Amino acid sequence: MEKTTATIRTMMGKKNVALALRCLGSAKAFTRRPLRFVVHDDGTLDDEDRALLVEKLAPCDFQSRDAQGGRVEELLARYPRCGKFRNANLFGLKLFDVPLLSTDQAIYLDTDILFTRPLDIPAYFEGTPEAAFVCMEDIAESYAPTIRMWPGLQRDGIVFTSRVCAGMISLAASGLDLEFIEWFLGRDEEKNYLGVYPFWAEQTIYAALAARGQCVYIDPRECRIAHARTLPKDFTPAILHFAGFQRPLLEKVFPEVDFSDTRPPLILKTSAAPHCTLSRRVYSALKKRFWL
Repeated sequence: MEKTTATIRTMMGKKNVALALRCLGSAKAFTRRPLRFVVHDDGTLDDEDRALLVEKLAPCDFQSRDAQGGRVEELLARYPRCGKFRNANLFGLKLFDVPLLSTDQAIYLDTDILFTRPLDIPAYFEGTPEAAFVCMEDIAESYAPTIRMWPGLQRDGIVFTSRVCAGMISLAASGLDLEFIEWFLGRDEEKNYLGVYPFWAEQTIYAALAARGQCVYIDPRECRIAHARTLPKDFTPAILHFAGFQRPLLEKVFPEVDFSDTRPPLILKTSAAPHCTLSRRVYSALKKRFWL
């Protein structure tokens, strides 16, 4: 039976075009189902950039913040804190525009995630009745609140799924609870939960949403964050995320990828993601400080 087209959304600016051509191009080359890409433009892509992306990724469409802003603003009209977060934080596009503008399953992929062999991930591309959220497992607990804030989080009843990496995430329409996000942002106004590490604010909110229902990881052995200390030495994982300071590792891995690979696709399954307990948060902080 022919598989339906999966729409993958991503965020991009001009500085990430070359990276996207390689990484999103690898997803198109190795995913054994038809893909359609929707690029959420940060406003810096020009006609030449768009032409290159269409040539490599077609079918590929573009959505600008301004062009879709009216529709998203209308949907967020009853949620002023959500609207404020969207306007103030670039990653607000990922948190709100991606799921709100998706007709069914919202599938998001960063531009620095490399696919290395033929594969398919049914739960990621189609969703799964077992879980509203599907994501990559992060290498650590990368969330905005500090350990000292944990008692306040517990009093407020705020729980996170452990190690959610929002660079590769898929969620059902029911997974975006705007009432909860509005309330969470209200607590943040009083407690500054998201202010210490604002870069992780959107990922933190996603982790809180994921904890309100079931969340699963894409096979953690085959879908990994690239890091010199943790990459297996005996095989190359099927999916690698070259985030942040690990971006130089891409130059070592990419030349080794065989785009003529004809092996049968590896079907990646999922495993249940636990909640982020205080002990997990402490262990993660120690791991970051002394090992990673």
